[in-house]
Amino acid sequence: MINLYGLLASLDGNQPDSSHIQTLLAISAQDDMASVYARNILNSLGEMQYEEPVLMPDLLKSSKAMEEYNTLIGIQTIQRINVVPNPAKDYIIIEYELESIGTGQIGIIDVTGKTIFSVQTPNSKDQVTIDTRVWKPGVYIATLKSEGKVIESIKFTITD
Repeated sequence: MINLYGLLASLDGNQPDSSHIQTLLAISAQDDMASVYARNILNSLGEMQYEEPVLMPDLLKSSKAMEEYNTLIGIQTIQRINVVPNPAKDYIIIEYELESIGTGQIGIIDVTGKTIFSVQTPNSKDQVTIDTRVWKPGVYIATLKSEGKVIESIKFTITD
């Protein structure tokens, strides 16, 4: 920052020459706050074109790869709904946690999209035990909703 401020003070309102531009380019290559200011100055002078990088997760990655990616870039993911055991046979336990105090809703659908089970969540964090002995074997999706909006969904399997 000291180098950047020194450079700006030496300009005293005048147009920068090639040595000033080179100094700004050197500062912009660093990894600190001064580099942001230097890039903005160079961009406004037409000496540099800079587009901010955007990190987008690959939604086709496996959940394990996504967790590793989020850890790498410093995003902590909080699992709001979980189904245990998975796969299950006679029962499942759905653990849930809402972000705000209040009620929500848990819905379970089969692979055809038919609602198999639905229940209101009385607390913001709790567990619900569900008897699955009469359910057909297959893949199901449990969805946690709050105020009508889907918070998170999770896939689980019922076996014979």
